[in-house]
Amino acid sequence: MPSWCENRITINTETEEEMAEFLAALAGPNGPFDFEAIRPAPIVLEHGVTGRRSFEVDGQTVTVERWLERRGPDEVLLEARPFTPAEIAAFESQPHRTLFEWRCAEWGCKWSAQDVDVDDDEETATIQFDTPWGPPTGIVETLRTRFPDVEITAFFDIPDLQEAGYY
Repeated sequence: MPSWCENRITINTETEEEMAEFLAALAGPNGPFDFEAIRPAPIVLEHGVTGRRSFEVDGQTVTVERWLERRGPDEVLLEARPFTPAEIAAFESQPHRTLFEWRCAEWGCKWSAQDVDVDDDEETATIQFDTPWGPPTGIVETLRTRFPDVEITAFFDIPDLQEAGYY
């Protein structure tokens, strides 16, 4: 069980339209503050599987150690196939070997925001949420880069570790 990090991000914009654009960029299929929508993981890690599996390719059986699997709702298998040469190159060229490793390095935590509460007051918004073990520093860095004219203040508190601060 993780030590939960309580996060609060305050956003200030010049106009209501800028705020609407900003909040729309945060939302995704996983909710109003979806890390995958903000900084998506490489497909080769998000849907890549490691092991050994055989596939029929052009009438021949091919055994691979890494392949792609896409799953839908209720984990129903939608697609399973060997990686393409481009996907193999993409996997080998990036520094992370697992989705967990990538998320910890690129997001700052292994899961997307939990228990999200967005309080939008036209030109100011506050997003409160929890993350496991630490704050999502990579997500905040991505937002600051993508929206340089938006004022973003981020605060975290990890009560179990008696650690808190701005990032």
